[in-house]
Amino acid sequence: ALLLLATLSDHHGGGADTKALDDEVGHLVGRYGRFWRKDAVADPTALRQEAVELLRSMGLVAVDSAGIVRPKPAAA
Repeated sequence: ALLLLATLSDHHGGGADTKALDDEVGHLVGRYGRFWRKDAVADPTALRQEAVELLRSMGLVAVDSAGIVRPKPAAA
C-alpha cells in the first residue's frame, strides 16, 4: 500500500483513476511481486482495491464518487 501511495503522490498528485492505478500496481507487481503474497500477485485488481481501502482507512487518500483516488496532504 505504501509503495502505491508513493507512486500516487509522485506521479498522480491530482488523482488517479482505476486504469492508472491498475497500471501502477502492474509495475509494482513486476518489480516487487516476488516478495509479496502469491494470492496478491495473482489478482492485481484485488491488490489495488485492498491497498486503496487501507490507505483510505488510514486517512492518506480520498476516493471520490467517480473512483478517482487523490493523496491527502498527510501523505506528502
